[in-house]
Amino acid sequence: MSAFRFPLNPEARISVALQILKTALLPFTTDQLRAQGLDPVTLLPPSSAVVKHGFELDVRDALRMISAKPDAFSRLSASADLRPHIRQISRLRDLWAHQQALSEAEASRFCKIGSQFLKVLGRHGEGAALKALASEPPDCFLPLVSRLQDRTQRFEIILSQDLMTELDLDPDDHDDALKLQKALVWSAAADFVCNRPALALLVCDEPDIGPRDGRRHLPAPALCWLLGLAHDAPLAAIVSAYDDWLFQLDPHAGWT
Repeated sequence: MSAFRFPLNPEARISVALQILKTALLPFTTDQLRAQGLDPVTLLPPSSAVVKHGFELDVRDALRMISAKPDAFSRLSASADLRPHIRQISRLRDLWAHQQALSEAEASRFCKIGSQFLKVLGRHGEGAALKALASEPPDCFLPLVSRLQDRTQRFEIILSQDLMTELDLDPDDHDDALKLQKALVWSAAADFVCNRPALALLVCDEPDIGPRDGRRHLPAPALCWLLGLAHDAPLAAIVSAYDDWLFQLDPHAGWT
């Protein structure tokens, strides 16, 4: 295996996957429970740091809540049993939290199971991101990174279809579109781990009916986790978070 096949080590990949899971499950999980008249915090064990000290909810808490009240999500999961997914995700998450050595295969399995779990819950944007991280990046990954670095020097946003043409991908080919999405997620993950601006956010989808916020394009749903938001967060929240990110990238660029 070449050293490049997985740009991130297993621990870093799981760290990114947990961030994606967090944006997918919170506040989604608590919103679902409250909509059915349940108090989410009461579903956590008394030893929970959230219960004892008022800590912020994390992925482990969301999984515990879903496991405690799977019926609350039955209309989403139909006949699917969520508990096997939760057990496998929790086991690998706990190994990661205790800084145990993890293999590439375990990191891939974590992302794959997480993607399946989110698909069952209808969290498709984040599920697509985890699916992309479940296997090595496509051949267009390095050319993509090079073009994104060039874009940040010129402070340009690019439409995904135009970028596909630059990368010799067919904008009308579904498989090529998936390759681009996968490469973008991997680029975003690498930037996230290194605490760099996630240049994948410069790549925007072209909406079917005009710009979604009335003046410009927005990143793909599979990248909203970079903004700390779910793919189905209120549009105003996504626009605001994206504006903040662009301003931090360059406050003088005059983004349009």
